[in-house]
Amino acid sequence: MAKSNEVYALDASSVGVEQAREHNIKAEFDNVEEALPFAADFFDIVVLKDILEHIYNPFELLQEAKRIVKPSGYIIISLPNHFYLPFRLKILFGQNLIWKTLMHNHKKDFAEWNYMHVRFFTWSGVKKMIKAAGLKITKTYWDFGTLAHYSDPLMYEYAFKANNKKITTRQQQLMYKVLLPAYKIFNLICPRAFRKWLVSLCPGLLCAGFYLRVEK
Repeated sequence: MAKSNEVYALDASSVGVEQAREHNIKAEFDNVEEALPFAADFFDIVVLKDILEHIYNPFELLQEAKRIVKPSGYIIISLPNHFYLPFRLKILFGQNLIWKTLMHNHKKDFAEWNYMHVRFFTWSGVKKMIKAAGLKITKTYWDFGTLAHYSDPLMYEYAFKANNKKITTRQQQLMYKVLLPAYKIFNLICPRAFRKWLVSLCPGLLCAGFYLRVEK
């Protein structure tokens, strides 16, 4: 995005700030649980990607995002759904809500007493929060499990090629030699448009994340 746009970022990690600046992003070390250091109606797009589940006052941050985005702009929100079907089965059998899928395993670094997610959202709860903030959902991105965003093989392929990287790790080899070809065949058999419609019937059970565009 920073190659052809003016991009700003806030991060609670000094390392994250340094890395962002290396990619021509105007990054600052800041706490997003406080008032954001931007004027009202400043941004065309505000991205809250996997942030709201990490903070104690997600509603206040959403209101701040509403304040700083232009009336003609929009906000992108990405949230994990800890209550989709596989996670509900985990709870049924006495397991915790620490995230673990084929591509992501938080259990390697976290336990129940130090997990980085402090808020857990249901689909109905997300909709109520967005409405209470005076915003409306204008676009949804539904797919089974984590395919809508977190584990979309095409997204990984695009990002990998954009960075001109070589396939070196086992995970990358798995993605390119097995998962990516299988995913393309899966798209032919079960097109994404059909999956989106099907998952939209019950996203709280079928989708592992809420990936949304909201506007004033």
